[in-house]
Amino acid sequence: MTLYAVWEKNTYTVFYNANGGSGAPASQTKTYGTALTLSSTKPTRSGYTFLGWSSSSTATSPSYYAGGTFSGNYGLTLYAVWEKIPEKYTISYNANGGSGAPASQTKTENVSLTLSATVPTRKYYNFLGWSTSSSASSASYVPGDTYTANSAATLYAVWEYAPGTYIVRYNANGGSGAPSAQTKTGGITLTLSSVEPTRERYTFKGWSTSSTATTATYQPGGSYTADAGATLYAVWEKDNYEFSISNLTVSESDIYRYGTATVKVRTDSWDQEHAYSNIPVQLYYDGVLVATQYVNFAKYGVANSTFTVN
Repeated sequence: MTLYAVWEKNTYTVFYNANGGSGAPASQTKTYGTALTLSSTKPTRSGYTFLGWSSSSTATSPSYYAGGTFSGNYGLTLYAVWEKIPEKYTISYNANGGSGAPASQTKTENVSLTLSATVPTRKYYNFLGWSTSSSASSASYVPGDTYTANSAATLYAVWEYAPGTYIVRYNANGGSGAPSAQTKTGGITLTLSSVEPTRERYTFKGWSTSSTATTATYQPGGSYTADAGATLYAVWEKDNYEFSISNLTVSESDIYRYGTATVKVRTDSWDQEHAYSNIPVQLYYDGVLVATQYVNFAKYGVANSTFTVN
């Protein structure tokens, strides 16, 4: 007889290694000359994305893919190739006493972040930039800067105190001796001058922003809080006259038709500080004005008036 050789094709084993992950497929048998469809099972690894398989455990790109074809006539171990999922970091902004801080941003690991161009505001302060310290006096970042650190952060606004200044002026408003102008610093209360103007025969009542006011809004030595310039006008109250009339006499006891009468009267000023001029002294008869004379008074003075009437 003739004996014929009986042949069996060689087989090879393909092993899978999750390479730091878990859930690697079971090994497969590869037959010589026949392409092997690789397992479609994908391993998993927290924080990583599975890219495929490689015969090198340190590969960064795969040579084979899940469900792909392996046609080599040899056995091998396939290692999972992983790509790390980038970390995400939150960059928060704190206006640090101001307002209008930008919204938070997300920083991707190893990817530079352009900081927000939004600028916060704060009354009486200049914005210098951002710092990771709330008490910093100089900025580490400015709006639109690049942030490269792979870490979350809170950026605090850095402020420079820069208050505005305002001029408060005084107007004696008919009097004299108004105080000198004062400078008001924004955010700081100004103590008004205690100097009081004077005006003859008027009493000073205080200050107002209106030149026609009859009541005062501010007093000497008082507080002015408005962050605005102003002219303060003196508010005056007119003094009352203090006069008296006495010794009214009529020289004629009988007065005939077409005759005249002589009327005398004493007038006194009780003001010991001021003289007066052109003060009207008027003579009435039965409620009808008969005559008027204008009298000048010295301080604490006396004036005698004589009227000759028909």
